[in-house]
Amino acid sequence: MKKIIFTLFAFFMFMGATKATVIFDPESFDVSALPAGMSIVDTAGGLYLRVSLNGWNSMLTLPVPVEIPEGEIKFYFNSCYQKGDATFASNITNSFVQLVTSDYSVKYPAISASSAKFIQYSGNIPLPLTISILQFAGQETQGWTAVVGGILYVGKIVAAETVPPVLNVNITDQKSNLDIFPNPATKELFIQAQGLFAVELINLTGKVVLKSAVSGSNTSLNISNILPGIYMVKSYCIENTTVQKVIIK
Repeated sequence: MKKIIFTLFAFFMFMGATKATVIFDPESFDVSALPAGMSIVDTAGGLYLRVSLNGWNSMLTLPVPVEIPEGEIKFYFNSCYQKGDATFASNITNSFVQLVTSDYSVKYPAISASSAKFIQYSGNIPLPLTISILQFAGQETQGWTAVVGGILYVGKIVAAETVPPVLNVNITDQKSNLDIFPNPATKELFIQAQGLFAVELINLTGKVVLKSAVSGSNTSLNISNILPGIYMVKSYCIENTTVQKVIIK
C-alpha cells in the first residue's frame, strides 16, 4: 500500500513539474568544443564545467543557440569558487555567470559572493531571448578588478518559471538529507536540509496547499489552518529534491 501511495505522489509531482529549458549541461556537452582554460570534471558527485578565469575573456559559445521562451523568468545553476592563482582572496571576490546574446547587446547575470562550497546561483531573465554565449568572471569587491587565475565550477544551467526542475527526486519516509519535525504535527512544521531553497506541502490529490521560499537551510510552515491528514513535504535543495511523508493532526 505504501509503495502504491508513493507511486501516485511521484506521478502527481512530475505532472506538475516546473517548465524549464536546459541552457548548458556538463553531462552532455561535447568536450571538444570547449575553449582553452575550460574542462569538464567529475567532482562533488557530478560533472561540472571547470573554468580558469581570465578577466572578462572566459566565454563559451554554445554549439546551438538556446531560445528562452516567455514565462521562464529565472535561471539557476550550482557553482563553487576556488582562489587558484588569483591575486585576491576568495572572501573579497564575487563570481558570476552571464547569459549573452550573439551580438553582446544583452547580458543577464547571476552573481554571488564566492563560496568554496557548492551553492545555488540564480539570475533574472526579464525578457525572452536567445542565448548564444556564456560568460564566466569574477571581481574583487574593493576596486572591482576582474579576476585572473581563479577557478569557477559550474553545473547544469536551466531557465525556469519559478524553481529549478526536479531531476533527482528521492521519495521516502526516511529522513535522508531532510529533517522534518514534529511529525505528526498540529500547528507548525519545521524543515531543515542542506542547500534548501524552497518547500511545498502537497495533499493526497497532488495539490500544493502551502509553499515557501527559503533563505538559508531551514524554514517553518504554519499548518494551523490545514485539514488533518497525510501530506508530503517536497523540499527543493541544491543537489536534489526530496519528498517526505508527514501527518497533520
